[in-house]
Amino acid sequence: MNFSDEERDALRDAAFGALALVCAADPGVLAAMREEQAGVAVFATAPRELAVLLTGGMPLLPKGDPAAAEAAVLARLTAAGVLLRAKAPHWVQPYRNAVEEACLRAAQASNGTSDTEAAAIDKVRQALAR
Repeated sequence: MNFSDEERDALRDAAFGALALVCAADPGVLAAMREEQAGVAVFATAPRELAVLLTGGMPLLPKGDPAAAEAAVLARLTAAGVLLRAKAPHWVQPYRNAVEEACLRAAQASNGTSDTEAAAIDKVRQALAR
């Protein structure tokens, strides 16, 4: 993938932001840790170029109140889709699949998927589809 450092960071930040959104949807520190590990494992097993992109640095997650952080993550996911469609259309679906699968696995990692996690995953899907 031929992206600038800034673009790679934006794609990674969006993917990890989606994962954080799902992990934060259901309270509990230990549950969140299990969920995060399950999601990151998906990123690590994505197609090689995508895995390198997603695991190749420390993501920058939005700060602030939960509503503002959620809005920022969803905007980043939408921007990631726009970027991929413009520069690497063949990576749109693999990126979307990796992010969705990471969110699903995270939600399932601690006592199954709660209603709040399912709602967060739906928001992630909608943002990725824009």
